[in-house]
Amino acid sequence: NQSGKIPAYTFLAFTLNYKNTKLSYLSFHFTINNLLNAKYYSPGPRTANGNYTTSYNGYVPYVPQQGRNFLFSINLDL
Repeated sequence: NQSGKIPAYTFLAFTLNYKNTKLSYLSFHFTINNLLNAKYYSPGPRTANGNYTTSYNGYVPYVPQQGRNFLFSINLDL
C-alpha cells in the first residue's frame, strides 16, 4: 500500500505436551502455530547485492508469513 508500515496482528500458538511417568525420558508435543490463521507480514530481508526488488535500497517491503501450521515432535532425553 506504499505506506511503508506493517499493520499490527495477533499471533496465537497452542502446544499440547504429554509425558508418561514410566517413560520419563520420552515426551510428545503437538503444536499449532497461527491458531487464528491470521494473515500477517514481517519486514523484508535485504540481499547482498541490493537487487532483490526494483526499489533503489534493495529492501523487500514485507514478506508474507505462514498461515495456520501444525508440528508434531517426539523428544528423547539421553
